[in-house]
Amino acid sequence: MWQSYKKKYIKDNFLSKKHFLFLFLSYFYLVLSLCNYHFVKFTLQLRLFFSTSTMKQLIP
Repeated sequence: MWQSYKKKYIKDNFLSKKHFLFLFLSYFYLVLSLCNYHFVKFTLQLRLFFSTSTMKQLIP
């Protein structure tokens, strides 16, 4: 399916190489931002966990 999709766009001169690169970069940026979001969420949860554990240790 992807091959036919690519062939179609190569045949049509609608997508130039620059345009294709732009699409690819935007997609890559989207994935990266999603990963970053999850990473930030994870670090926040981890920080919260550590802070609560230290609080538990401090307050018997």
